[in-house]
Amino acid sequence: MNFKKVFGLLILVLAVTVLALAGTGLCDEKEGYNYISVEEFKARMDAGDREKGLMAIVTTQTEEEYASGHIKEAFPTFARPLIFPWHYSRLDPFLEKVMDTSEDIILICPRGHSGAERPFDYFKREGIAEERMFILKDGQEAFNAAYPDAVSYGN
Repeated sequence: MNFKKVFGLLILVLAVTVLALAGTGLCDEKEGYNYISVEEFKARMDAGDREKGLMAIVTTQTEEEYASGHIKEAFPTFARPLIFPWHYSRLDPFLEKVMDTSEDIILICPRGHSGAERPFDYFKREGIAEERMFILKDGQEAFNAAYPDAVSYGN
């Protein structure tokens, strides 16, 4: 192959890859929600914000997802998939814990989408100020990839 053909093929592969990733939802932020990057969240953890009462962490991962990697300090609810009312009732113990505090709330789900957006909406309906709530951008999976040594496994 000559250089032009190889270069053209490389550009084509790159374009297809970009288009394929555009549909994955990675890095998408929806209006009406607050987000925190994996890096900013890790910095807050390292600064001791949870221990100082400045931040509370909740995860909606299923038991299987939780066992395959979670943040040790996160309050597990096992609430996903958050379709039926009884799924939402699994969020209530965490809600009771943070209702009368001023802590920021970090919402974690596998990829930072509906598994965190639905609790955000639920907590807002229940009286938590939206300014306090932050969805971990790209979720637990992104945290696991960026900081594998900070991930806990098992139940």
